[in-house]
Amino acid sequence: ISDLDMEKNLLTSDGSESYSMTPRSLLYIILSTEKSGEPIELMEVFGGLGQLEDNFNNSKIFYNRVDILVDNLMKKSAGVHAMAGFHDVILDADLAGILAHEAIGHTTEADLVMGGSVAKDFLNMEVASEMVTLVDYANSREGKTLPVPVYVDDEGTQAQDVTIIKDGILKGYMHNKDSAAQLNMNITGNARAFQYSDEPLIRMRNTAIKPGMNKLEDMISSIDDGYYLVKSS
Repeated sequence: ISDLDMEKNLLTSDGSESYSMTPRSLLYIILSTEKSGEPIELMEVFGGLGQLEDNFNNSKIFYNRVDILVDNLMKKSAGVHAMAGFHDVILDADLAGILAHEAIGHTTEADLVMGGSVAKDFLNMEVASEMVTLVDYANSREGKTLPVPVYVDDEGTQAQDVTIIKDGILKGYMHNKDSAAQLNMNITGNARAFQYSDEPLIRMRNTAIKPGMNKLEDMISSIDDGYYLVKSS
């Protein structure tokens, strides 16, 4: 179990001022079984934004998710390796979110774009299916506060949502003041530092693929031979 309260009091030389306290509490549950004498594990992370008493005041709300974790561990222990090659796959939201963050999000952070990331040459070009819209949300969506809310970044810029991909078209990058000036684009409020002594870097806040209209059952039935990928492990 971990608990982190990130408190910041920001004063900048150009007149920005902000105060924030962002609490995060997490519970890591790791289940293990054996197959042929070898351990097989599966992990789930519970909690998020909020302090311990906000997220863990009633253990019963996690029972169903733990049951699912047990069921998936048993399926994993009875599973076989995927066949090599190219396949049609469906990604569960958990795994799609990781890929959106690692494979797409980091390549569209403007400091990495200026350093030569693959996204540099594809602005305003089709990079995905027209069903895909990818947004880096600053602090909330549809009135709900997100897991990593940023209202003012660590350069004193008001944080804005960034639509990275819209209907399959690469529309923009995430910026700090320097990159926005160099690329002649709007500042987005993506400058983030962990400690006061760290230089703020351009990094994501809450990056997600927006929900579409298709149902999981319909997606599965549309594929004759493929895989449903649930977790990175």
